[in-house]
Amino acid sequence: MSEINIHDRFSKKYLENPRIAGSFLAYILPEGIKKIADLSNLTSNKTGFIDEELKEAYSDLLFKARLKSGEDLFIYFLIEHKSYFYEHT
Repeated sequence: MSEINIHDRFSKKYLENPRIAGSFLAYILPEGIKKIADLSNLTSNKTGFIDEELKEAYSDLLFKARLKSGEDLFIYFLIEHKSYFYEHT
């Protein structure tokens, strides 16, 4: 197994736990989002979808929570190991 796969798999395995993912999100999300999101009820969801135009979309990890207004909130993680700094990721 390559070192890149090890990091990718570790990140996915660690963050698939809703409690850990919720703590991570509480740490990294901007205050404006944290004010409107209820992360206490985070649940893991399937990672693949087909939209109305029959296009497929995938994420590494997908969670469902609620906005404080009661609407559904979907949060996805797309994990990519980088061995170098890139300004936009």
